[in-house]
Amino acid sequence: MKSKLAAAIVLIIASIMAVTMVSASGTPKEIITKDSELEPNFSGENNSAYPLNEGETVGIQFSLAADALYVGVGCPSWSNDIGEITVSLYVFDTDYATSVSKEPIAKHTFVDYQDNSYLGFEFTDASPLKAGEYVMELSEAFDESGSGVGLWSHKTYPGQYFYEDGVYNKGLSARMYVEFKGETPEVPYGNLTPVKSDNGEVNTDPNPFEGALMRFSDPSAEFYYTEQDKFGIGDMYIEDGKLFVQVMPSHDPQFYILVSDMLEMVPCEQYPIMRIGLKKPEGAPTGAEIFFNTTEFGGPAAGGSVTFNYQDTTEWQDVIVDFSSNKNWKGDLLSFRFDILQNSEDEYLFEIAYILFFGTEEAARNFDVSTLPEPTPTPEPTPTPERTPTPEKTDSPAPTATDEETKDEDGKNTGLIIAIACVSVLVIAGAAIMIIVKKK
Repeated sequence: MKSKLAAAIVLIIASIMAVTMVSASGTPKEIITKDSELEPNFSGENNSAYPLNEGETVGIQFSLAADALYVGVGCPSWSNDIGEITVSLYVFDTDYATSVSKEPIAKHTFVDYQDNSYLGFEFTDASPLKAGEYVMELSEAFDESGSGVGLWSHKTYPGQYFYEDGVYNKGLSARMYVEFKGETPEVPYGNLTPVKSDNGEVNTDPNPFEGALMRFSDPSAEFYYTEQDKFGIGDMYIEDGKLFVQVMPSHDPQFYILVSDMLEMVPCEQYPIMRIGLKKPEGAPTGAEIFFNTTEFGGPAAGGSVTFNYQDTTEWQDVIVDFSSNKNWKGDLLSFRFDILQNSEDEYLFEIAYILFFGTEEAARNFDVSTLPEPTPTPEPTPTPERTPTPEKTDSPAPTATDEETKDEDGKNTGLIIAIACVSVLVIAGAAIMIIVKKK
C-alpha cells in the first residue's frame, strides 16, 4: 500500500511539474506569419537587411516584461517571396549554447514566405508565452533562386542580445514584433542574463590610422572621392578644405569614397571605428548607411553595410560609425559607398571636413583633430627646360682668294700642309743647334 501511495505521489508531482513547465513557457497555438506592414516594437534603431546563408545561424536572446500572445522576427526574401528559414523558440537556460541544446518550445520551417513578413509563433490567452527570458534561433536558410533570405537587423536594443553562429555581437539586434497579453508594458523588456564573451585583443591606440588620414584640405583630396556611379547626387566639389555634396530628391542618394587609390588600405579588424566631421543642412533627415568593399568582402552588397544617425543639428558634428558589429568587416578596406541619406524628399547641401579611422569608439570621440599634422603640400613638378632649338643649317662662307689658291686639284688645302712642314723643319733645326752647343 505504501509503495502504491508513494508511486501515486510521484505521479502527481510529475504531473504538476509538467503542467508548470508548459505554463511557464506557454503553448503555441499555431505557426504564423504577420503582415510586413506592422511596425517593429521590440528592436533597436535603424535597419539593415542581413542575409542568412546555408549553414549559418542567428540567435536572439530576449526578455519579456509581460506575457505575450505573439513573437516573431522580420525576414526579407529580397522581393521574390521565395526561400525558406527554420525558426526555433527555446526557454533560456544558463547561456545561449545551453538554451539551444534543449528541446524547443516550437519549431517550424517557413517556405516561400512573403517578403519582409514576421516569422514566429502565436499563443492563446489561456496559455500565453510567459514573461521571462527566451531564445529564438534562425537556421537552415535556403533559396534556390539565388536572391537570398535573411532577417532585418537593427542597432542594439536593451531587451535582446544578438548571436552569429553562437558568437555574441554587441552591435546588433533583430527586428522583432511582440504582441503582449493586455496592455503593453511601459518598459516591454525584462532583465537579460549577461553574456560571457571574449572580445579578444582590442586596438587601444588613441590616434587614428596614420595611413588614411582623409582630410578634404589635403592637396590630393580630389582623389578621395569619385563622381562615377553616384546616384541622387548633384554637384560635388571641394572648397575651403571641405567636400560639398549636393543631395537631390531620391531614395538612397549615394557616392563612393576611394581609400586605396591615394591612401593606405585600412586594416578593418584593427580599425573598426570611423569618425566623420560633417555638417548637416537644416531639415535634412538623420538616417544614413555605409556599404564597404574590402579585400575579403566584395561590396557594395547585402550584409556589408552599417546604418547610423546624424545628430539633428546644423552645427558641425562628429559622426561615429561602428563597423565592428558587422561580421564581414575584415581584411583591408578598399573603398566604400556612402548613402549619405536613406531617403531625401528635398535638395540638401552637406559638408564633410574629414574621415578618420580608430581602434575604439572612446579613442574616436576623444581625439583632438587639431593635433593632426598639417597636410603635406604636393610638390610642384620641376618645369622641364625648354629644348634649345637646333640651329638651322646655313651655307658655308665663300672661300677667300688665298684659300682658293692653296687648294690642289683634289680640293685639299696645300697651303696648310706647307705651313705644317715648315714648322716641323724649324723644330728639328732647333734641336740640332742645342746638341752642337752641348758638345762644345
